[in-house]
Amino acid sequence: MVWRVASSHSSLWVKWTKTYLLKQESFWSLQSKRTLAWAPGGIWFTHSTPKFSFHAWLAILDRLTLHGRPNDILDCKHQPLLSVFCQHPVETRSHLFFTCIFSAAVWCALTKGLLKRNYSLNWQDIISFISDNTRPHLILFLTRYVFQATIHSIWKERNSRRHGEQPLASNNLITVIDKHVRNRVSSIRLLGDTKYEEALYTWLAARS
Repeated sequence: MVWRVASSHSSLWVKWTKTYLLKQESFWSLQSKRTLAWAPGGIWFTHSTPKFSFHAWLAILDRLTLHGRPNDILDCKHQPLLSVFCQHPVETRSHLFFTCIFSAAVWCALTKGLLKRNYSLNWQDIISFISDNTRPHLILFLTRYVFQATIHSIWKERNSRRHGEQPLASNNLITVIDKHVRNRVSSIRLLGDTKYEEALYTWLAARS
């Protein structure tokens, strides 16, 4: 996925991404402009899932189309579009993914036991944590992975609700993300990477 964007692949999806998400800038120029704000290892890491990484990368670069001001986007009745999760009139990156009552419940359920005293709903605190390579490697891997899975899942749920699809309750979304993490760490064990052989136990212990 990233290779297609970076190499100017001519598919319709890549053209849409460059026009509406990258704003006609190159993949590499976006990387270089923001290297001081976060470490690429927090997004591009061993055993990550490309579609999760890509959405997390766009979120970190603040390239997702959000309603940053109350009157940015209007519905067909010329009324401001409110947050689909909590009806808040201003949709920011931090609010959508972590401080909205819906997303906060999701993040808390998934990571409070894992992060313990490092648990936070603050965007910058979370980015700092996943960018810190001095953290214990299993905790760091699991936090990075669940961060990306959460970004992807909340963004997907947000867009589904905008298009009138049946909404998922926060508990259901927690189950979906938890399954993503379990499936990934289980697949890593099958690959024989012994560095992560305790990842599933660590995750289950944190979730208990």
